[in-house]
Amino acid sequence: MGVLVDVTSTLSTAIVIVSSSSSIDPYHLEPRNRRPTRVKSGKEGINGLKVYKSQQIDRANPVMAQGLSDSLLQFALDMYGKLQSQNRGGQNIFFSPFSIALPLTMALAGARNNTAEQLAALLHVKNDRSKVQCSVTKLLKQLSEFAPDVEFHVANRVYGDQRFAFQKSYRSDMENSYGATVTSVDFSKNHEDVRLEANEWVLKQTASKIRDLLPPGSVGANTTLLLLNAIYFKGFWSSPFTAHLTKPHDFHLDSENVVKVDTMSHAYGYKISTSKELRARALEMPYRGGKMSMVILLPDEVEGLPFLEKHLTSVTLSTLLASLEQNPKVCLTLPKLKIERGLALKDVLRALGVVDLFKPEVADLSGIFESGKPAVTDILHKTFLQVDEEGTEAAAATGTIMTCCAYNTLPPTLFKVDHPFMFIIKTNEPDVILFVGSVRRP
Repeated sequence: MGVLVDVTSTLSTAIVIVSSSSSIDPYHLEPRNRRPTRVKSGKEGINGLKVYKSQQIDRANPVMAQGLSDSLLQFALDMYGKLQSQNRGGQNIFFSPFSIALPLTMALAGARNNTAEQLAALLHVKNDRSKVQCSVTKLLKQLSEFAPDVEFHVANRVYGDQRFAFQKSYRSDMENSYGATVTSVDFSKNHEDVRLEANEWVLKQTASKIRDLLPPGSVGANTTLLLLNAIYFKGFWSSPFTAHLTKPHDFHLDSENVVKVDTMSHAYGYKISTSKELRARALEMPYRGGKMSMVILLPDEVEGLPFLEKHLTSVTLSTLLASLEQNPKVCLTLPKLKIERGLALKDVLRALGVVDLFKPEVADLSGIFESGKPAVTDILHKTFLQVDEEGTEAAAATGTIMTCCAYNTLPPTLFKVDHPFMFIIKTNEPDVILFVGSVRRP
């Protein structure tokens, strides 16, 4: 009998919307020559997260929650499609539509006219700020209940230039609806200190996983607004993997190329489903507590990922997830994963129809400041994913899949993740897509 070790998923993501009164290239990189300054802890609760006590939490309107869930699903697929179309090098894709959507809804709260219409269309929500904020508030409160089964922290922060006074209603919305800390700073004199402080804040919120979200040169004297979001998630599987069965196995990059990757093996009762339309199977891996899960989308063919990506829609994905059924005998093999990605999203969002937001003198964010006409310079997003076995490097010894899947009665269903695949990480009640990715090379 092997040693059982909890296999964890550790995920961190951070995003910033950089708004300036004139054009600044956020990826004009300069040599790093300063260490981040220590940020004093404020009144944000544990790790900077505004903590909601259980007695403060109202039950979310299920219709409203479902509407936001549907909107995030469509937004996630739109984003994935654009990112994949730009993925010329065959890299792994990983992003958090939830983390991207939150600061975009924060921008929507202060957007007006055509700028607001474009943002609402991107997010697949009606241009009704009060309803959007109400939905977000209730969802954030629901997510705060996930502890202690999983570690799931969401934190928001707003930096505004002291030369421009916040609209009182906007400050109130950020603090009350998003639990955000709103701070006025002097970008004209202290933009580099603000950048370092913001990076230190993100580092703290993500358990030191996301470093340097804001690269040198991304914040300048003309910056007027930073909208920051950070998410940290760490979960343990409901059923642990057997440590001594983790060993190198073949992973087929395509029909001709094979690499060896450390692969975990486990026999368990998983929910699985099949889609002829997508030519793929799905397997749901629940996290401890059952409130969140990771779903693997595995193409039937080694080179089937492009077909899956092309035909994946909100309808086909929802149908596949709805058809998941418990299978008491599944033998799963899954590569250990570690993915880190940094994305500049301006071009992606412009391709999805958000144009005015990035145009000086055209962007209408008049609901944020009492004066001034800021435009968004760029939207920067960084993610970190790790699926591994904690403390098992010295324990990886012997064991085979045959041992993992040894049953005395009917043979198990084999779910062998040995070629490019997609995955999503989601909450279950409400059903919200938090992370989306694809793995071409583990």
